Amino acid sequence: MTLPSPAHQLLAAAPDIPRWLEVRALLLSGDSEILGVAGSSGVVVHPASRVIGIAGMPSAEALCAAVARCGGDAVIVADPSQVGFVTAALPLCSVRRAWRFVFRRESLPPGVAGRCPVRPMSGSEVLETADLPEDLRASLLRASGMAAVMAAFASGRPVSFASVNWETETQCDLYAETLPRYRGRGYAAACLDRMVREARFRGKLAAGVVEWSNRQSLSLVRRLGAARIGECSLIDTAGCVFRATLTQRLD
Repeated sequence: MTLPSPAHQLLAAAPDIPRWLEVRALLLSGDSEILGVAGSSGVVVHPASRVIGIAGMPSAEALCAAVARCGGDAVIVADPSQVGFVTAALPLCSVRRAWRFVFRRESLPPGVAGRCPVRPMSGSEVLETADLPEDLRASLLRASGMAAVMAAFASGRPVSFASVNWETETQCDLYAETLPRYRGRGYAAACLDRMVREARFRGKLAAGVVEWSNRQSLSLVRRLGAARIGECSLIDTAGCVFRATLTQRLD
């Protein structure tokens, strides 16, 4: 795939390291839009998943245009140094602070996957599984196009899932979710353990983002040997004030 010049500019500004995983993955996804590129700054938006990444300090107009592409409801992944810029451009947005983790240990702790059945799920199985929240189903279907989706089973039913959220040439951001009534029983640990091993088998550095307030998930990733390497912010734009009338492409 031949990338346009703006993508090359932002790829150079977002090297393949955990700090820039989301921005780089969005640029490589093939179905994101790139807005307002000026030097090493710009905005990349993935309207289908309503995720926005920022390189450098782009214009407020470009950021507002990216939010408009998502119908006003998006999540912006921002470096701590970018939060002030984003909140000034998007009044009333909500900021959630999060830690970045990576699984760098040469050997993981003894596997926990044997405590309950865990196996890959195909996209067709995801479609056929009843009673999945539709946002979770959509996320798993998108992830199944990149790598295996792992599921833990209870009484023959998939109840916990781990998948690749985004990936670059050498890294993958992992995501895990358990159906509410099955949380706290070890299913997420089993799934994520298997997913980290799968990432390592594929030659990828497994990484993840966990909100500061999510103590259960923080405990989970530490249990599986993850190391905290930095922080980021997840900025929700629903309810914020932005210039929705700005719809022209700014690349």
